[in-house]
Amino acid sequence: MTLSKAPSSIKVILADDHQFILETLQLLANDIPHFDVIGCCRNGQEVLQVLEKNHADLVITDLRMPDLDGLQMARHIQQHYPNVKVLMLTMSDETDSIRQAVQAGVVGYVLKNAGISEIKEAIEIVVSGGKYFDQDNLLKLLQTPTSVEPLLTSRELDIIRLIASEATSLEIAEKLFISEKTVETHRRNIINKLGVKNSVGVAMYAVKRGLV
Repeated sequence: MTLSKAPSSIKVILADDHQFILETLQLLANDIPHFDVIGCCRNGQEVLQVLEKNHADLVITDLRMPDLDGLQMARHIQQHYPNVKVLMLTMSDETDSIRQAVQAGVVGYVLKNAGISEIKEAIEIVVSGGKYFDQDNLLKLLQTPTSVEPLLTSRELDIIRLIASEATSLEIAEKLFISEKTVETHRRNIINKLGVKNSVGVAMYAVKRGLV
């Protein structure tokens, strides 16, 4: 008789600066088969500290938290832990927040006033490799002109951060393991997307959006 292989557990980190929400999320996560909560954090900085020492598959986080908010944390995770999925659970239904979350690599965006069944559905979808945005938030994204907030690729975001840190094209190429010519192409595309004149404008955008 062949024994079936037990499903591997899904390592989850929870983050919210309100203890009640954090405890509620933990109860919800414990009710989902194969979920293993490896950290309950009060801000993004604590999440990154857990990630430094532990493998995780999913981070469920609030948007607005002290010290390091959900967006800043998601950008860091996208850059340094690209295999970790981030699901945003927040009260903010502002279009700008949703768009910034998408740009930060968030794969799911759920409002806290959603029902338990919807939150569970969102978790199951993102864990299985999909993306989850409820119809209202998805509609907001589709109806907002991209010129209001340019959609940038993860590679472009990496390069923007490095430009803001005053790295040269050669230094960026070496850090990202791409050619200097490719970096210059990305620079031009970024400048065109942002509607700025030069690298100074790119750096100002990075600071304004909290990318550095």
